[in-house]
Amino acid sequence: MVEFTGEPAATFERMTENVGKTSEKSIEMSEKTDKTSEKTDKTSEKTEKTSEKTEKTSEKTEKTSEKIVELIKANPEITIQELASVIRVSRRSIERNIQKLQKENILKRIGADKGGRWEVVE
Repeated sequence: MVEFTGEPAATFERMTENVGKTSEKSIEMSEKTDKTSEKTDKTSEKTEKTSEKTEKTSEKTEKTSEKIVELIKANPEITIQELASVIRVSRRSIERNIQKLQKENILKRIGADKGGRWEVVE
């Protein structure tokens, strides 16, 4: 059996007040959930774009590496600066690609830095 203390109207008002507060909190939580979902969607979109950029970059790197190999086959004494000028990329890009090609045992340096030449191992 429920026992009421005080006026029944006052008890009803308190109950109504509590229901109103609960509804407000529920609405706030729902809004926060919506914002979190939006952030998650944006993060997913950024991740997809980054993946696409990475794929394009690796394709360019492969093309650059292929161009380097072809140019070295044609002129084993070609310099990094000349490669950069012909391929139209930075010296650093050529250096990175050459390091990769050397690690993959596709390219080998014969002789000194200034007077040496490149050799395509393949």
